[in-house]
Order: sequence, then structure tokens, then C-alpha cells
Amino acid sequence: MKGTKRNNNGITLIALVITIIVLIILAGVTIGAVMGENGIIENAKKAKQNMINASGEENKQLQNLTNEMNELLEGENGENGGNEGETPEGTIDFGDVTWNNGQAEVSIITDNTKDLLQYQVNGTEDGSWKELKSGDKVTNLYHNDEVNARLWNGNSSEIKKKKIEDTNVPEVQISVTNVTTNSISVSVVASDKESGLSDTDTYAYYKNGAFVTASTNNSYVYNNLSESTPYTLEVKVQDKAGNEGKADISQRTNSTPTIDNTVKEGDYVYYTDSTGTEQKCIVLYGPSSQYGIQIITETALGRFALGSNDFNVSINEYNDAIMMLNNEAETYRNKSNGIASKARCVGSVPNNPNSESGYYSDPGNWVSGRGKFKDIDYNYNTDYNQMQRLGIVDGVPKYWLASRYLYKNGGDHTFGIRVVNFSGSASEECELVQINSNGGIKSQGYLNNCIRPVFTLNRGLKIVGGNGSSSSPYKLSR
Repeated sequence: MKGTKRNNNGITLIALVITIIVLIILAGVTIGAVMGENGIIENAKKAKQNMINASGEENKQLQNLTNEMNELLEGENGENGGNEGETPEGTIDFGDVTWNNGQAEVSIITDNTKDLLQYQVNGTEDGSWKELKSGDKVTNLYHNDEVNARLWNGNSSEIKKKKIEDTNVPEVQISVTNVTTNSISVSVVASDKESGLSDTDTYAYYKNGAFVTASTNNSYVYNNLSESTPYTLEVKVQDKAGNEGKADISQRTNSTPTIDNTVKEGDYVYYTDSTGTEQKCIVLYGPSSQYGIQIITETALGRFALGSNDFNVSINEYNDAIMMLNNEAETYRNKSNGIASKARCVGSVPNNPNSESGYYSDPGNWVSGRGKFKDIDYNYNTDYNQMQRLGIVDGVPKYWLASRYLYKNGGDHTFGIRVVNFSGSASEECELVQINSNGGIKSQGYLNNCIRPVFTLNRGLKIVGGNGSSSSPYKLSR
């Protein structure tokens, strides 16, 4: 029983030997698998080398890709080219600078057709160069800009430069637009075909060499000047480049206009009469007239009666009518303002208002014993014809003409004073005295006819207002 247990638990020699032999076989197989030509160690070495080779190829491809990307990026910034290491050769020339609306442009030309033509404005920094073709223009340039140009193939040629400059002065013209006794107005036309006119204080105005003012306005009024005085007026105009053009003109201020060199027949003039009323008058005779400058009221004034039912009074007023009418006109003359030297009734002789005809000679003695009567006259013709020519007769209301008429029919005699009636005609309708051939007599008065004064103006009167029209008559002053 006890011998049987030892056999079950112990290891026999044969089993041990077999175990050792199996282990040796397994060890040989394992060593062969690990150490053999295709063993684990050899294969590990091959795998390691393959990884090294693959990594190198990958690095090479990455480097190639990096180089390509750098070349692309450098090309976009104008840094691309070929023939690395060689300096580009060729000429670079600039064309003529041309201007339009204050901006310039210039072309760049090269005989190099292999490398890149590049430019840059106001700098030569890397990464800021721009490409263009030979003959293309660089635009949107201004005075004092600098255009730089080069050839590029990875290396730069010598940089050529072109300065954009406006050296031409503006063209300037000045003209006088209005002159008064104390001012001169001017207008300026200026142009600059390059950089353009300055935006501030474009026009500087001078008077007799002294600066007056500067502005952007191309017109100016020189005020507070002396009457009848010559002035030299100058304007200086700058462009954006600082170039200065100028022009000047000489002009004399006006003298205060006078009636002697201004008014003409038919012009309108204000005259303040003795009552202080500003009468609108018309120039009846002008400066060149032999009668001097005479004005007549536009409308008839007041009422003046001639004649009477009393025969003797009527005879006297008939004989004295011209003097009476002239005296009445004189009452309207303002003697204090020095504008008019005398006044008369229209229809009298212009340069001899109180001119009289002789007494009537009665061949048949029809009126003898009835008194002496002044003869007919035609003094009114000068004034009346002139008024007709000027279109200013106007018979509303009726007004007297300082002129007598005499009508005879056989032994009947009628003595009267002419009027301008409602139709504008010189009428013989106001009969002051009638003597019939049978010895009958008759007289009458006329109360409602008006008077139209004519004023002779003093020479040298100044015109201080108005333009002589009906709506703006001249205003006069001593």
C-alpha cells in the first residue's frame, strides 16, 4: 500500500528525459524563429529600416510640398521667378506723365520679356510690389508721388524711380463786371490742367499791390473806393502743388453821374416842388439842346383861371396871359434846393418864356375904341411838337398853353388863349374876348384849366438814384 503511493507521485527518469528532450526541441524551434534569417529579430530589424526609409521619404515629400507652397506664396507677393541667383537684366523706362481731373498716370516700359516687371508707389517694401505688363499705366497718382519699378526673378534689378510733379502754374484771367463811384466788381476764370486748383483760399485778391482777402469764391467786389480813382486789381491763384498763377487789371471808379452826361429826352426825373411834393417829371429838352435841360411835369397841376365876365378885366388878362401863366408856373419852383433855375408855362418860348408878339393892327377899325389887343402868336409850336414826338401830350386834365390865338370872321373878332384839350390837341376853344362887327362885345372866364410847369435845371446836378425809367426816375442832388 505504501509502495504504491510512491509510484503515483514521483517523476521517473524516463519522463524527465522525455521532458528535457521536448524542451530542447522547443528551444531550438524558438531560437530558430527568433534568430534565423527570417526570424523575429531579423524581421524586426527589417521593419525598423523600412520605417526609417518611409519616414525619410515622407519628410522629403513634405519638404517638396513646403517648397511648392512657399513658391506659390512668394509668387502671389511678386517674389516668384526663375533663374535663382541671377540678377535680371534689362532697361526700365517711364512714359510721359499725363493728368486728368487732378490725378496723374504714367506708363512703365521694359525690354526684358523673361522676368517680372513690378512697381510700387511711395515705397519699396517687400510684399507690396505689384506686377504689370510693359507699357501698362500706373494710375491714381498725385503731385509728389514717387513710382518705383524693378525687374524680378527671385532677385531684384536696380530700382528705377519716377517723381510725379506738377510744375505748371494755373491759367488765370480777371475781368471787371461792374463799376460804380465807390466799388469795382471782378470775376476770375482760372484753370489748372495738372494737380487742380487748391481747395482752400484758392483766390487771393490784391488792390494796388496790397493783399485784401482770400477765398474760394471766384468773384469779388472791391468796396469803399474813392470816386474817379484808378486802381490796379490783382488776383493770385494756387494749385494743389503750390504753383501760383496771377492776373491783374486796371480800372477807374466812376465819377458821380450828372445830368449833363446822363439824362436824355424822354427820361424820367423826380423834382421836389415848392410845396414839398415830389413831382414825376419828363426830360423835355436834353443836354445837347439849345434850350438847356428842361423837364416838364408828367401831369398838369392845380387850377388857374383866366378871363372874366368883366370885359375890361378879360382884355387885360388876355394881354397879360403869357406873363401870368409863367408867373404861376414859377410858384411851383423850389428856390431853396438849387435844382431848377427857373420855371415857365408850357407853350411859351423855351429860351425866352416872356416873349410877346406885338399888338394887333385892325385894318378895318373893327375893334378900335374897344382897347389894344396883343396879336396872335405861334410860340406853343416848339413845346407842343416836342411833346408829340415824345408821346407825352396827355390832355387830361386840360391845361393852358402860353400862347394867344385870334380868330376873324369878317368884322367879328375872337381873342383867346390856347389849351391842350381832352383829346390831346392844341385847341382854340377858350375865348376870353369877342367883338362883333355890329359893335357887340362879350367876355368870359375859364376857371378849371390847369397848368403844366416846365423847369430849367441847373448844370452839373448829380444823379444819386434811379435809372431814368418811369418806375425809377432819376433822383437829383447838387
